[in-house]
Amino acid sequence: MGLRPSEIVSRLNSSYWFVPLIVTLAGVLLALVLLLLDSRFPLDSGGPLAVLRPSSAEGARALLSAVIGAMITAISVTFSVTIVALTVAAQHFGPRVLNSFVRQTSAQVVLGTFLATFAYSVLALGAIRGTGTGDDADVPALAVSGAVLLVVISIGALIYYVHHISTTLQIGELAAAIVADLRDVVSRGERPSAAAPIDSVTDIPDPPPDASPVAALESGYVQRIDYDSIVAVAAERNAVVWIRREPGAFVVAGTPLALVHPAHACDEVLSTACQRAYLVGRDRTFWHDPEFAVNQLVEIALRALSPGINEPFTAITCIDRLTEGLALIATAPQPEPRRVDRAGRVRIWVRPQTFSRLLRAAFDPIRISAGTNPAIHARLLDSVGELGVIVRAAHDQLLLHQLADSVARAAERSIIDGEDLNHVREKYQQIVQQLTAPPRRHH
Repeated sequence: MGLRPSEIVSRLNSSYWFVPLIVTLAGVLLALVLLLLDSRFPLDSGGPLAVLRPSSAEGARALLSAVIGAMITAISVTFSVTIVALTVAAQHFGPRVLNSFVRQTSAQVVLGTFLATFAYSVLALGAIRGTGTGDDADVPALAVSGAVLLVVISIGALIYYVHHISTTLQIGELAAAIVADLRDVVSRGERPSAAAPIDSVTDIPDPPPDASPVAALESGYVQRIDYDSIVAVAAERNAVVWIRREPGAFVVAGTPLALVHPAHACDEVLSTACQRAYLVGRDRTFWHDPEFAVNQLVEIALRALSPGINEPFTAITCIDRLTEGLALIATAPQPEPRRVDRAGRVRIWVRPQTFSRLLRAAFDPIRISAGTNPAIHARLLDSVGELGVIVRAAHDQLLLHQLADSVARAAERSIIDGEDLNHVREKYQQIVQQLTAPPRRHH
């Protein structure tokens, strides 16, 4: 399937070559423009730019050669620092968080600035003619002055890059960036349809036994599904499609992507439409997959709770940010488990990533790995209480109550110290009373 313009931009930004290439081309274009201006409007040896350029051809060559050498060194240092940062992040936070580092446009702009200054200086150096300061000397004064200004900009970019890397590796900044990605996913959610509401995803009907499968053409992670194209073709054939692999799921070539009923409606046109509606890639992405962001925070928390690292405060930070993300999901319009045509007839059934599913994905692994640390159990209960104030659906409130029970049971089994266990028990009783109390009206 084809990518939308916004998705193309997102993919290009997540690559580590596109932004540096654009900035480098801008540097080349600037060099050509200034060299053209130098050839048509030569500057005198004096003037306001005299302090920024040498007056002789040898001096200009020496200056630009020094700039070229300095930029090569700066580029090497930038690459080295980037590799070290990625290695440290992968070791401490997990390999999946590297996606957040690669997609940081600011670091790519810094690298592009060094490359642009290098390319600019090479072009300006090649434009110098003659030697000394005689009539045979042709020094592009404006272009050489521009190189000096680009060096000053590059120094500022290097200072910023060192600051950026030092702050990005902090767990608070990283967790906040992941939640920001999750917020973008939630904001791109589709509006509920005007059809009759469905209480929960458990009300989705099962496909009939004689439904015809649509096989996947390639293996990989489902990144996006173009539901509108499937609805259009299904409406023409009066068919209903059950999506078997939603965004975020891994699909194996030859296994069913979807089921179509009635079976005779699953002709070549509808099968091709379903296959082309799927965008399958090598990795999961944030674009339509909020669970991917949740899993990243969970992975960081589980690594922090492992005996080899033992960083409970990192895990607590992840729990806090998970609570923030789940609150965003709880207050946003819930994703529709169906897609309808223009006549209001259901053409697609899909199991979306609901609040209930993401709540379990967020807190169940941490609860299991909390071990004997009472602070983790207590913070999980605090998060349940905070979400209980926001969540209004009865089945979600019940799920929060069940999660609090699970945390309390895990604490009873693992915590040995009596005072620590009493603290968790008191916290649990407070949360249970809050969840069972009638909701208050907010003014």
